[in-house]
Formats: sequence, structure tokens, C-alpha cells
Amino acid sequence: MTQVWDIVAADDLSKIGDAAKFLQSLCPPETDTVWSEDYFRWKLGKQNPAGSGFMTVAICEDKIVGVTTITKKRLWINGELVIGGEIGDTYTHPDFLRQGQPTVLYKSTSDPEAYLNKSIFGRLVTETITRAESAGVSIIYGTPNANSMPGYIKRLNFIEHKCYSNRNLIRPTPQGLVSKISLFKYLTFALNPIDQFISKIIAWGSNCNVTLRKYEKNDVAIDRLWQISNKKNGFSIIKDHDWYSYRFMENPIGNYTMLAIYHHNSFVGIIVARVFKTMNGRSFNYIADWQIKDNDPKILKAAISQIVSRNTNRDIDGTVTWIEDKSIDSKVLRKIGFKASGHSPIIFWNSPAFQSIQKKIINFDFSLACSDNV
Repeated sequence: MTQVWDIVAADDLSKIGDAAKFLQSLCPPETDTVWSEDYFRWKLGKQNPAGSGFMTVAICEDKIVGVTTITKKRLWINGELVIGGEIGDTYTHPDFLRQGQPTVLYKSTSDPEAYLNKSIFGRLVTETITRAESAGVSIIYGTPNANSMPGYIKRLNFIEHKCYSNRNLIRPTPQGLVSKISLFKYLTFALNPIDQFISKIIAWGSNCNVTLRKYEKNDVAIDRLWQISNKKNGFSIIKDHDWYSYRFMENPIGNYTMLAIYHHNSFVGIIVARVFKTMNGRSFNYIADWQIKDNDPKILKAAISQIVSRNTNRDIDGTVTWIEDKSIDSKVLRKIGFKASGHSPIIFWNSPAFQSIQKKIINFDFSLACSDNV
């Protein structure tokens, strides 16, 4: 018997509880909480300074079998504030991958075999984008996994932003090495003190009168930092005090460490991290974001070296961040023990609005916190 599913717009947040339960059920029990009703209310509701977002769900026999969202983002594009969006949470129940049919065929085709009448993923993405576009959101980006990437690129008018090679960099701990290479487990007793010693030496050698202190909310200092950091010909999330408060302090499921960076006792930046256990049960300290006056690589090196040194006493598999592969910052991190561990593509909906700006974007600033992944 063919399974029939309905496509339901849930921008009123009426389905967020069921959507969160469905998505969290896809995670192993040892994973940290990824989705919750409060989380969806936080990012899709009025609490978001960029505005309320969009959710579309697929329902079969009163059960959610697919979800897609677009979260509004305040973007800084070539010197102007633009309300854009991030598409994500695009999951379909395994039993419904290219299976079944919708109760209502997609409006532009009467062919039941058409992609948007066979794929819950494709239909959810398309319906969500349509509503977002009608609401004035014309710049939409995402950071898809390997499963959804082909569908976005080949079927749904998305393109990869190849001008920016978004690289995963990891500085593994001995525990992380053991999880990858079992032979190392016999050397753990020696690797741990060696790692601690090397990390302390690197932190000491990289220091240039830089200290990290617990961030005490300072709206004026953050806004001033953002004002002198943003580029006229570039792409970035707007990183003012509203964003830091909302993105990290008010996040209902993320426990972030926010550190103020001081150079010769003067405030010069902020760096944010979070320890998170992934779906494979491994824990990492993710450096979600940093903002440093004049983008000084020496200060970045000193700050991250100190974080890595502190992490040697934690039960984690490593320190992870996203960075542009060929950037100065990438070279800095590689010098202190970070290694490339994969590519995380950034995609954009190929709208006329994006086509008109992409060639003008010279500086592209994209941290882990620009996505909803961490």
C-alpha cells in the first residue's frame, strides 16, 4: 500500500514539539540534545532579533515524517543590512526516502512521478523557500551534510560557494587519537602528559601579553568591536551585542563558554566555545566564533593556544573549528597542531538577489556559529 503524506506549513510553531521529538529520535541516546521545543521557539520565534522563521513538516497518519526550517539571520552584505535565512533541519524518516506520494501534487506539475511529488525532502525545501521568499527573504544559505548536498545542488537550485573553502580543523587529544587508532590505547599513559606539556609550551611560546577572562556582558565594547571589524565588500552575520546575547546567552540547549580577549589589559576581542557530544558519541570542544580587533593573527594564535592547553584536562576528543582553508588564520592554527579533517560546503539558493551580489563579495566571514550546527 502506497503511503500518503501531507505537507503542512507550521510557521505558527504549532508543530515544534512533535518536530523536535521526531528529529531527536534520529539521534543515538548518548548524543547531547540537538533539538527541543524550546530550541525551535528560540530560533524560529519572536525572540530571534532577525524575526520569526519558517517550518514545514510532512505528516503521515498523524505522525511527522519530515522537517525543514529556515531561520532568519541578520546579514551584513557589502555594507548593508539584509535579512536572510539559513535552511536546515532537513530530515526525512528513512522509511519515506523517495517513497509514497503527497495528498496534493505540487502546484507546477501534475506528474505524480515528478521529483517534488516523490521526494519529501525536495517538497519541504521548496515549500519553505517559497514562503520565505514571499516574506522578503531572498538570500538563503545552508551547510548540508553529504546526504542532502546532492539534492540541493542537482534538484533545488542551490549552488556551492566555492570561492570560500570551508575547512574543518581539529586539534586532537590523546583520547581522540585512541578513538581513531586503537594501537594508541597502549600508549595513553605516556601520551597524556606529553600532550599537556607540549600544549603548555605552545601556549607559553605563542603568548604576546594576551589573557582570556570570563566575558562580562559589555554591549558598548562588543558594538565598537563589530563596527571596526565589518567590511564594506563582504558577507557576514551581524555580530553586535544583540547577536551575542541571543546566539549564545539565550540559547536554551547550548552551554557556551564566552571569553573576553585582552591584550596588554585592553579589550581586543571575544572567543566563544562549546563542548558537544556528537551522534557518534564523541565529545569535542567546538570554537564557535571569534572576533578580534584588526583580525590580528598573533592574538588569535595566543587565544586558541590557551584554550587548547586548558582542554588537555578535559574528557574530550579534540578542539574543532571551521576556517577558510587558505587563510592566514588557517596557517596559524596548523602551526599549533590543528589538522584538516574534511570540507564543510556552504551553499546558497541561486536567487536573482544572490546572483547580483556574489561577484561583489570580496571578504567572506563564516564561523561555526553562522550555522545552527553548534
